[in-house]
Amino acid sequence: MIAMSEVADRAGSATKLVMPTLSGVGSVRQDADTNAPVDDEQIKRQAYAEGLEQGRARGEQLGREKAQKDIQRLQQIMGYLHQPLIDLDNQVLESLAALAVRLAGQLLHRELELEPTRLIPVISAAIEQLPLNNERPKVLLNPQDRELVAAVQAEQNDLADWVLVADPSVQPGECQVVASLSRVDLGLDARLKNLLATLLDEDAPLPV
Repeated sequence: MIAMSEVADRAGSATKLVMPTLSGVGSVRQDADTNAPVDDEQIKRQAYAEGLEQGRARGEQLGREKAQKDIQRLQQIMGYLHQPLIDLDNQVLESLAALAVRLAGQLLHRELELEPTRLIPVISAAIEQLPLNNERPKVLLNPQDRELVAAVQAEQNDLADWVLVADPSVQPGECQVVASLSRVDLGLDARLKNLLATLLDEDAPLPV
């Protein structure tokens, strides 16, 4: 026979309630959160974060491209600073030659107005460089200089063979002498160009 105490113990065991553990509650809650609908605010925050990351990456890329361009520009400037000194010398000499031509032309024309005979030796030197023949040389002069030289020619018989021609392309104080197929240019521009070429050529003798 079963004792009364044993029966009571069995009855008590049958009526005990099994309480869920904390881990079980967490698992049920996690499952419930997973199956719950996604919050709109969470989507917005996630999209905002992704946008920030993409913007940062794009900004870094643009920054690297700009830095590369700045480096190339700096290298180009450094190349200019290290260009051969002779190139700078050529530019300076050409600028000085052009300036000298303008100034000399103005000064010579002013002197010719005061003393027209100053151009006569220049014309004579040009005629002496022409081949000997019986042709009368043509002397190309600036229109204003031609008037001054013509006044001198009228007073000197040894200049009667000169054919004075007004040529606007000839600068004041310059002259060109033409005979047959020969031409002698004793203009300031031609002289300075020859001098400049001689200065840039180390092996060439200096002009007399």
